[in-house]
Amino acid sequence: MSESICDAEVVIACCGNPLFGDNGFATSLVPVLKQKLNGATRLKVVDFGRGYFLFGILECKRLVLVDSIDFGGAPGELKKLSIDDVDENRYADHQGWQTSTPLNDLKERCDVTIIACQPKSCKQIEFGLTEEVSGSIPKAIELIQKEVEDFYEPVLEEREKI
Repeated sequence: MSESICDAEVVIACCGNPLFGDNGFATSLVPVLKQKLNGATRLKVVDFGRGYFLFGILECKRLVLVDSIDFGGAPGELKKLSIDDVDENRYADHQGWQTSTPLNDLKERCDVTIIACQPKSCKQIEFGLTEEVSGSIPKAIELIQKEVEDFYEPVLEEREKI
């Protein structure tokens, strides 16, 4: 896996806050994704937390943004979205600065896909995911792997030849 988000062709950005229940969905995927994609030199899995300002510095070819987003679905439902599908106020840092502009600028430089999970509960200071959301983890991993397979599959094939 790439050592830096600056030299990765693909960045899987897992956003959220695990102190807010289901809002920690994406960040809970980081260890699993790193294990499953181990050896893929062209991509980087990053726990973005609420570091949305980082969108402005990314120079990757492909960004897969993973987050819990209330899109009106059933708890734990997964949905593939584009930047245009997301409320422009969704990505703001703790000081209220809007980062939808850097995210919109990024879509001009690279391919951006959002994998969203419908949360059931995002109460402040609530540890752990609800059963519905944690149950969607295997399917989310599959969706993410499918989104980046062109960037890691050749690496896996080369490893099999050795």
